[in-house]
Amino acid sequence: MFDHFLFVLILLCVPEIFSVSSLHHQEVLGSKYSGSLMKVETVQGMLANLPCNITPSLSNDRVLLVLWYKDGLGNPIYTFDLRQSPAHESIIVSKESNGRAHLNINHQPMSFLSILGVEENDQGEYYCRVDFKFSPTRYQTINLYVVVPPKVAVIYQPGREYAESPGPFRLNHTNILYCDVIGGHPASSVRWYRRGSMIDGTWKEIAPGKSRNILQTEFSRDMFNTQIECRGSNNNHTNPVVRTMNVKILLPPLSVEIGRIPSTLSSGRQYTVECTSRGSNPPPTISWRILGQSTSLLGAKQTNLGDRLTSISQLKYSPRDVDEGKTLVCSAENSAVNSTVQTSTLLNISSVPRVTLEFGSTIQKSEIKEGDDVYLNCRISAYPQSYKQSWYFKGEQITDDSSGYMLHENSVVIRNISRNMQGEYSCSATNSEGTGFSNTVKIPVKYRPTCKHPEENIVVKKGDRVILTCPVIANPEPTDFRWSSTFGGSPLEKLTPTASIEFTPTSDAHFGALTCWAENSLGVQSVPCILHLIHSGVPEPVKECRTNISQANVMISCVPGFVGTSTSSSSSSTPSQHFILRLSLS
Repeated sequence: MFDHFLFVLILLCVPEIFSVSSLHHQEVLGSKYSGSLMKVETVQGMLANLPCNITPSLSNDRVLLVLWYKDGLGNPIYTFDLRQSPAHESIIVSKESNGRAHLNINHQPMSFLSILGVEENDQGEYYCRVDFKFSPTRYQTINLYVVVPPKVAVIYQPGREYAESPGPFRLNHTNILYCDVIGGHPASSVRWYRRGSMIDGTWKEIAPGKSRNILQTEFSRDMFNTQIECRGSNNNHTNPVVRTMNVKILLPPLSVEIGRIPSTLSSGRQYTVECTSRGSNPPPTISWRILGQSTSLLGAKQTNLGDRLTSISQLKYSPRDVDEGKTLVCSAENSAVNSTVQTSTLLNISSVPRVTLEFGSTIQKSEIKEGDDVYLNCRISAYPQSYKQSWYFKGEQITDDSSGYMLHENSVVIRNISRNMQGEYSCSATNSEGTGFSNTVKIPVKYRPTCKHPEENIVVKKGDRVILTCPVIANPEPTDFRWSSTFGGSPLEKLTPTASIEFTPTSDAHFGALTCWAENSLGVQSVPCILHLIHSGVPEPVKECRTNISQANVMISCVPGFVGTSTSSSSSSTPSQHFILRLSLS
């Protein structure tokens, strides 16, 4: 009874002793003495100090042997023979432990069995047997519990246990995350932390050596790319197992902005235009288009700055004059969240004027005839506005002094048009970007037949067949021809559908003048063409000669015969002839 009471008094001093041992990473969860049973807890890999009272109950007594048994009283696992130890020695090494266990007797009345690098299989019931020289042998039981830290923490989403990393998550939706802490005993607590603060500490053991915490949370935009971590631990002496993940959230784009561009763009020149999208994850697809056109503009290069949720598209843009006044649109589309934002800017494009020449609205090109007034309009599209317009006929500029033309700002009136005014017309407009030229408009003019030459000589021999052609021009082409002559004093009238007739002169009376007229849909020519049929040959002798003789002079007068013509005669005038007088004096 006294021994028992003494042992309890000694245990009152144990907390101070154990507090020293705790510096060696031991936690004593309980040191109650119930009979001779004590409980000691430590962590795998650390130091275990098992207490054993070795103080004799008799003042003149001393310890001879300290024997330690495990899980039964068979052979001792550690033997400490204090009979052979020097009196001043406070630590005695067990020969059986290869230096792993030793007995510390420096803390009277207690001794401690110190086990270095505790392993999981060191757990169990230990029995301390103390043999004294005089006192009875003392037995004490110590229950050693070894805490095994957890091995690993795993974060995953339901149904995605083998994914490399959870996410991405939907914005402002309830998202579920599992964290399993695996290995070790007793069961580990599992807690979620964000920025060092615990956000969920509810967990449960779902199987031996496996604990789980199910986090249900909504992720807001400001949590994008922040870290949350899961910590698992079953003791206060080892670091918890930790699994960290970056929060990836599907985010719609917040804004899109077109960078500054010149207030006025020059057509044909290349510009680099930037469009910046912010707030989208994954990066959006940025596209460019002209409002009202179905196809996107090509030539853009996109750069994504993922850590800042920023994407920049650079478009190589060459404005076209047809895009003046239209709207350039930049769109950022995140198909993962079915979200698109866009912005636009109005295009002011300066260009060489676009010029189109066309007939006046009342003019029918196919019905223009001599004497009509013809209107031409010069349509000009220009930014900036044109300050000069010009008109051209067959490539030559028409001026205010040009006869038959009335020039206005964007139109011209051709007064009383004639066949000489038919041909190609164009116009131009000039602004600060240059001069633009229109298309060419060809004006056809209809007119009645007229002679190419007023008169024409045709040389032919008597008896030869000749083809006579009425030398007219007309638009449209003539459909009928009328021939007339007064050969031999007899009038000749003939109608033909073609411009040519065949004729054979057989007598001198068949030489002379023929006239022809042509007719088209506009009417009959007003002045006929004259063809002179000339006999080919030498002049005939003179005839009807008369002589007038006076004292001082002799005058002879004759009537010329047929003049004839030379083979080279082709002029409209009658060939000249020379007369030779041969005088014989006897």
